[in-house]
Amino acid sequence: PSLLPSLLHRQGADHFTTLEDERDDLDFRRSRGEENVPDGSNLEAEYAVPEPKVAKRLERLKDMVMYRFGGTGAWQAVQTAVELKNPAVAYPVRSLTSFATDSAGSGGAFADAYMVKEGTTVRQLANMISPHLAENFAYAEGEDGRRLGEDHVVTGLDFIVRFTTRETTAPPATGSGGSSGGGGSGGSGSGGSG
Repeated sequence: PSLLPSLLHRQGADHFTTLEDERDDLDFRRSRGEENVPDGSNLEAEYAVPEPKVAKRLERLKDMVMYRFGGTGAWQAVQTAVELKNPAVAYPVRSLTSFATDSAGSGGAFADAYMVKEGTTVRQLANMISPHLAENFAYAEGEDGRRLGEDHVVTGLDFIVRFTTRETTAPPATGSGGSSGGGGSGGSGSGGSG
């Protein structure tokens, strides 16, 4: 069987896809109730068969790698590397009720995620997020609202944490054109993006 009928290239696209995947995508969009979903009657016309030279290379790749080894092994290599690292994933948030990542709540839930080494403490995580956050660290709260010590170890693949900083006064600006900032945060801050 040839690879060509099942693997097609949409003109202008930078990747290959299958016609079946395109049809499934349209069906899924219709089932969700999206409006203006194309009927898919001309999908075949929108696709171009790869050039004969490319098609021959794809057939050779299919025979030499896919059939013999069951795949390229790239996904398995990534999975094995992650498993060997035994990581923990931390989600710093500003709100433990909505899990929003910014004070306005418009940043979406869990917009930032940090993959950290096993044994990383809450204080070290704060420093990864922002040195300013680590310097002004007051306390952290877990998903259940309990306070976590700065030496609490980040564990698991769904560690949710809210940082609270102590109020600080910014140092006076030096040089020309600077202005002195006052205040500080006093509230929570999950820092910047990773």
